[in-house]
Amino acid sequence: MKVSMSMGNGNNRRQRAVRLTDEALEKLNLRCLKEWESMGLEGRLSRPRKAGMLGVSISTLDRITRQEGNDRTVLVAAFKHVGLRWEDRYCEPLHKEGAEVADGLAAPIPSTPSRNRPWFVLATLLVVVVVGLAIQGSRSVHESARVNRYATLAKARAAYNGANYVSARRYIQQAVEMSRADWDANAMVESIGLQGQIHAAQGDLAKAVDCFKEALSIAAPYNQENARAFLFENLGVAEARLGRLDDAEEHLLKSIEGFRKTLAPSGVAMAARGLGSVAAVQSDLAESRRWYDVASRTLKDKPQEAIHVDIRALRALLARDEGNFDLALRELEDCLAYWSRQGHPRWQAATLMQIASVHRTAGRQPDAEAAIKRAKARYESVGDRRGVELCADFLDQSTDARRQAAVRLEEFF
Repeated sequence: MKVSMSMGNGNNRRQRAVRLTDEALEKLNLRCLKEWESMGLEGRLSRPRKAGMLGVSISTLDRITRQEGNDRTVLVAAFKHVGLRWEDRYCEPLHKEGAEVADGLAAPIPSTPSRNRPWFVLATLLVVVVVGLAIQGSRSVHESARVNRYATLAKARAAYNGANYVSARRYIQQAVEMSRADWDANAMVESIGLQGQIHAAQGDLAKAVDCFKEALSIAAPYNQENARAFLFENLGVAEARLGRLDDAEEHLLKSIEGFRKTLAPSGVAMAARGLGSVAAVQSDLAESRRWYDVASRTLKDKPQEAIHVDIRALRALLARDEGNFDLALRELEDCLAYWSRQGHPRWQAATLMQIASVHRTAGRQPDAEAAIKRAKARYESVGDRRGVELCADFLDQSTDARRQAAVRLEEFF
């Protein structure tokens, strides 16, 4: 009976062993590369980083990439970790005899006769084995810690991208602490930079600036040009939102220079977009359009749709400033529809604030109030305290010029 039960379990395991199809593996690899590029860090996407993104061990990652047997639930979870929707057609069964899910147990080592061996040979072998196991154990612990760091960082990024800022703050704090504990410079730059992005998304701009500056200081000795360019862009935008336009322009120019050196077109576009907005809030519409044109041309053959949509919204604000209210509203309504399809409430809120500003400038106060109330509700839903305050300032006709200037900055950044 025991033999029968054991064989039955083995058969079930073989039935459960599946592998990714070529299409699914390509989709997964492309998503991981896209996530890596969005982090703006130097170097290649290493196995520990990729394993962390997918929430799997390095050995499981190897089985996935070699299209060897894995449990279907492992593959589904890996897709979910990087925000991909799973479809049953993405996996196929293994047909080879003995192809099954690895259980992590090493194969038994055949014993060899020890007769006539001198005692010191056996002692030496024992020392070698013990030392080898200790070294291997140390390496395993170190590698496991690296995987955990990047897995936690991936969770934080996924929560941030989904506007779940409460979870994002929790995960990123863990990632920062783990990175500091082992002084993993790459992980520190990445995690502290993301911590700054999360602070910025919730309106804690002073904390965001501190994070970006700290990450830049850590990255400096390692000559991480792409990471520094990414951090300069985020720093410049945070400073612009605080009204520090000279600092913002300086850092955005450093960002665009760095991205050009590393041939990163999406980074060039983001920095150019920021420089266009710096010009716009100072009413230099010609200079603003020049930079927005640079951003659009840079991505002409690279349809990163979100950036294109954002630039459309910014151009609509220029049309508003020139009195072309109908064109501005049409463009912004299209942008709002895009962010609604993406399910991103914070960008919906930002676009609704822009729509409200067009209505108010056109003298349509009831429409402006309706749009700003919708914006406020969405800012509240993601915990963006600054956004909520600016919506209240927008509605308050007695708000002083300084606060109204802050509202204008928020419209462009």
